[in-house]
Amino acid sequence: MVAERSVSCSATRRSPFYCFGESHFAEVRQLFAARPPAGTEADYEARLEAMERAVALLDAEGLFGAGDERRDILVNVEVMPPDETNTARAARLNPPDAEGGAFARCASGKTAVTVPIT
Repeated sequence: MVAERSVSCSATRRSPFYCFGESHFAEVRQLFAARPPAGTEADYEARLEAMERAVALLDAEGLFGAGDERRDILVNVEVMPPDETNTARAARLNPPDAEGGAFARCASGKTAVTVPIT
């Protein structure tokens, strides 16, 4: 069972990119709302995989920068409550040298960039 929740971008933010471009996702939210809830584990996994592919395609187009700029950004598709699959997706979606720096900044309490896909 997948819990549905709404995200308010007026919430306290840790990153300047939290909900960045939120207004551009109105059509996507409508499409998700029109779908029946993920009733099986296969449905749930298919949705996560689609979101991961979308972020990977955006990365390939350069949305998150290139070179040193890209290594400074950590992107992910996350589930709540968090589990080990979040880390696996982060490893797949980010350059190897971005992982250490971004994860280290998160652990130290400094702001890292996470693009929420809800």
